[in-house]
Amino acid sequence: MSQKIGVFIGRNEIRIVSIDAIGKINIKTSFSVPLEIPDFYAEITAESVKKLESSILNLKDYCRKNKLLEQEVFIVIPDEESSMQILSMPIVSEKEVLSAVELQAEEFIPYPVSQSALDYQVLSVNEKDHQSAIFVVAMLQEIVDRISDFVLDVGLYPKSLEPMSTAFVRLLTSGLFPVPSPLVLLLSVSDSSTQSFILEVKTKQLIMVHNFNMGMSFFHKAIQNNLNLPYVDAVKELRKLNVDSDIAKKVIVPLFGEYSKEIQKILLASTERIGIVPKVMYVYGDSMYTFISLLKQSNAGAGIDILPFTLSTKENQIDEFMPGVAAAV
Repeated sequence: MSQKIGVFIGRNEIRIVSIDAIGKINIKTSFSVPLEIPDFYAEITAESVKKLESSILNLKDYCRKNKLLEQEVFIVIPDEESSMQILSMPIVSEKEVLSAVELQAEEFIPYPVSQSALDYQVLSVNEKDHQSAIFVVAMLQEIVDRISDFVLDVGLYPKSLEPMSTAFVRLLTSGLFPVPSPLVLLLSVSDSSTQSFILEVKTKQLIMVHNFNMGMSFFHKAIQNNLNLPYVDAVKELRKLNVDSDIAKKVIVPLFGEYSKEIQKILLASTERIGIVPKVMYVYGDSMYTFISLLKQSNAGAGIDILPFTLSTKENQIDEFMPGVAAAV
């Protein structure tokens, strides 16, 4: 069966897309359904359980109308709901890898390892130095279980679950996404943080993974406070922001200086590690076009082609469905 279904579970919205990807990606169906709770990933209360039950019925109805019920789905979640790191460790036997990963994971996940769901991939092995590089993804097991139960209640069958950035990396190396450079920097900008990857596309090799605690909300709150707007309106304002406007020059550009310093640190680390920096930077996020304009004005954008991470065309705008598309590839 050529159809594959990607599901992005956001904080207050579900986005579903079905594609076929034989030779190229074709979007067959796409729709979003709001959740009746403010944050799917927050602590569940008796009231939110009732609202989720209503959301399940609503989502099931959408899936029924689009003939998607009782299908396997590939699920992605916000990067903020996971922890990702490349670990360097001595080579150990296959049986010992998980224990070694769990031991080091304690240093970068914000909850006990016993409460986590861990996945890992061995990236490289250096027999001479007796060292290996292992990419690790950790999620809270409680969240994994909540998602699985929710999706099953809708009438869909979870096939996989991952952060959206790892799905983006897979899409970049799939041959289905046009990549103009063998080495790229991917920025996935979430609400409160930014996840970055440096990737060798042809070899499918992750070079660097870095996260920093600065995302969209950093700028939303600045706009909210300066223009005295409700938060939801500040979000809209950032999306359509003219970087030459007074509010941009007065508030956003100075703040973005702090953001661009983090990007410069990533590029410097790339130079130190592999001797070069990526010539292409992909950006994804709710206000990615604003971020791209700001990056192009900053020192961080010098000499780099900065592009939106999207397959959208003038005729077919699918920016918001890119996480689901990437998951389904």
